[in-house]
Amino acid sequence: MTGHTDDTSVLPALIERLEKATEPDRELDLAIVNIGAKHPWRWLDVTAETITRDEYGPGAVGNPVCSLEHFTASIDDALMLAPKDSAIGIAIYLEDNPDNELGRYRATIMPPLTMQAATDVTVYAASLPLAICIAALKAGATR
Repeated sequence: MTGHTDDTSVLPALIERLEKATEPDRELDLAIVNIGAKHPWRWLDVTAETITRDEYGPGAVGNPVCSLEHFTASIDDALMLAPKDSAIGIAIYLEDNPDNELGRYRATIMPPLTMQAATDVTVYAASLPLAICIAALKAGATR
């Protein structure tokens, strides 16, 4: 999942992996940041914190290096994935129902007021950050 991501099957496959996740996953975080990447990011260290991409060739001076967000573990980081036009339309719910097969946490991303409510994206997942990631990616894919 860390390779070039032009294939239209990548996003649905990533969403499916997120839906099956039960805890934060750094490989999923890396896959999220690589959606549509011309030069995919890869791990630079064994601690799964620092990433780089080979814009100028492997190991070249000038290749970007940065820390990777914790999309699947952090509510704040996951919210960065929401489509920018829906920033005022994000609803996050704690469903106190651990027996729900779809997940205990629910996130809904609503379109701007000028769009119809029929385009709301609601998902359930094992944690709030995972639910937000899934809803944000699905909402972005429908726009």
